[in-house]
Amino acid sequence: MALPELEETVCGCSVRTGSKIIGWMSLFIGVIELVGIISVLIFLSPETFEEIGKKHEVPEDDLPYTNVGAAILAVAAFTVLISLVCTVLLLIGIVKDRHTFISPWLLLHIIMTIGRYLYGISSLLTHGPNREGAKEIVVALVSTYLVLIVNSHYMSVKKSTSKAVLVNC
Repeated sequence: MALPELEETVCGCSVRTGSKIIGWMSLFIGVIELVGIISVLIFLSPETFEEIGKKHEVPEDDLPYTNVGAAILAVAAFTVLISLVCTVLLLIGIVKDRHTFISPWLLLHIIMTIGRYLYGISSLLTHGPNREGAKEIVVALVSTYLVLIVNSHYMSVKKSTSKAVLVNC
């Protein structure tokens, strides 16, 4: 079952332009996320805690929690890094009209969107009506629309590439 193809975005621009906007915004947000995560990781480093311990009293019980927090943030940084690589590939694919460069971004964001839907639904089912579950559903709906825009451009590039191959034969 194929995803529906859009001719243009809600604002009236082409799906190519919409995909570029999505790519650049994803890159900008991803870089900000990565810088934020890395700065928190630096703050959680043992050297930083030694510096803080000299000035303030840090309970020994808090150190295991900071190690777990650092591990979680390291995984988050790795995930954001993968997303950034996929976003750079998306932008290269748009500029060079290569559908194979666009597909990693699509695959990653389809998986992330499904995860958001599942998290939002499970939050609503386990906790009843709540902001967190509703927010995740809204974010998943917006993410679905963004995936549809990029997928529409992907399909148009793929069709034009296959037509070019048929003409050259």
